[in-house]
Formats: sequence, C-alpha cells, structure tokens
Amino acid sequence: MKRMWILWVSAMLIPMSLHAGVFEDMEFGVRAQGMGGAFTAVANNATAIRFNPAGLSRVDRPELRAQYKDLYGSGIHNGTLDVAYPTRWGTWGVGYQDMGFSQLSERALTISHGLALTRDLAFGYNLTGYQIDQGDRLGNAITYGVDAGFMATIYRRWRLGAFIHNANRPEIESTVKNAHTNDLPQLINVGISYTPLTGVLTAFDLSKEKGQPVRALVGMEFRVYEDPLLNMRCDVRAGVQTEPNRFSTGLGFSFSDIQLDYALTNHEKLPLTHQFGFGYQF
Repeated sequence: MKRMWILWVSAMLIPMSLHAGVFEDMEFGVRAQGMGGAFTAVANNATAIRFNPAGLSRVDRPELRAQYKDLYGSGIHNGTLDVAYPTRWGTWGVGYQDMGFSQLSERALTISHGLALTRDLAFGYNLTGYQIDQGDRLGNAITYGVDAGFMATIYRRWRLGAFIHNANRPEIESTVKNAHTNDLPQLINVGISYTPLTGVLTAFDLSKEKGQPVRALVGMEFRVYEDPLLNMRCDVRAGVQTEPNRFSTGLGFSFSDIQLDYALTNHEKLPLTHQFGFGYQF
C-alpha cells in the first residue's frame, strides 16, 4: 500500500516539477502547521524566516530550529534548519531547506534580517537562493527570490502581519536545452493574532498564491501546563484551512532551553502527514 502511495504522489509531483510546480510545498514550521498555518502575525522564533521575517525582531536570544516531515508518509521529505542571531542592528537569520525524493531534489538557502522600526512596528526581508536538481535527463538550475514582511502591534494584545514571498517573481530554467521555464510560487499573506489571556493565542490568515484561490487559515494555541520552577511548558494547538479543506493539530513541549514540537495534518485523499521539530535557545 505504501508503495502505491509513493508511486501516486510521485506521478503528481514529477509533472509539476517539469512545468510549474517547483518549490510548491511551502507548508513548513511545526508549530505553525499545528495551528493550521496561521502564523503571519505570530512568528516570533527562528522560523519567522519562512513566515514573516519581521518577526525575527522579537527573537532576543540566539536560537536554532530544525524541522522534518515525510509528506503523506510517501518518502517525499521536507527538512529545514533555521538559525536566528540578535544583534544591535536587528536579528539576522540563516535558513536552509531540502525537499524532494529520489528523482527530484530542491534546495533553498535564505539570508534573513528583521529589525524593529519603532516599539510597535517591525520590518524584515529575505534573500533566497534556489537550486533544483532533476537528474541527468532534465538537468539542474538556480535562481534567487526576495521576500519582505511587516509586523505591528495595533492595540494591546492584537498584532497584525503581512508577508510577500518571491516579490521579484523569480523563474527557474533547466540547463537542458528546450526545457520548460518554471515560475516559482509568489505568495501574499496577511494575518492578525490575538492573545486574550496569557497562554492563549488565536490567529487568522488570508493567503493568496498567484494563480490560485484565496485561502483562509485559522489557528489556536493553548497552554495546558506550566511549571515556572522547572521552566517547563506544554502547549496544545489546532487549526483549519481552506483550498483545500484540511485540519491540523499539534503539541509543543519545552524544558529550559529545549523545544520539541509535533504536528499532524490531514489531506482529503492522501494519508496523514507527521511533522517533527526541535529547537534550542543559546
């Protein structure tokens, strides 16, 4: 059965990669995915590199985040490693992503910077290099993308975020003669978050990818356990999204400077996707 899923998913992804689907799996960040992907106005750790680099301004200690998922349990992997380092000139970040399977490999390296313009307003940007390897028959190619984001506290416990991914509309073209030129996905997200109580977080995003319908994403996070003496916390997360209609749930556990995360996302026709994350603050 698993072999059938691998063949079925691969049959979908290979044509996408040849024509217009490279770097399409943008659903990363275990905490974010546990909240249904609604993270544009929440991003406050090293994964802000991928959701809204303005959120890096909220990172006050050097931090590392590593995340991995096996898409639909098919052997198609997506792994990321993000590092954030705060300085007097804002917080700098570096992110690396590796995704694909035996016949397709996609890699991205991102340099990110987030800084507070005022006490309530922050700005961030990314410069990303993309590389795709489609084997001897289709060759490989590279290109670059530019992202930008804003985040603002608009009223007490309310926060607003906006993020544009691949603002320069990058294209990637194979080194093989007469191969197709692929447009990398361009994405615009706007989101709002609200913290009604300590340990309770709600978020709502609208997401528009070029050529696709608008998506709505809603997420929540609840702190179910906290021990200040041991510096230990446990959070439960849940979320839903449209286009396609999906639900997700997640769990976060932190002890001292270590963070462990898990997220589970469903699909209308394919098996569940499990995601795992590790974080450490220095």
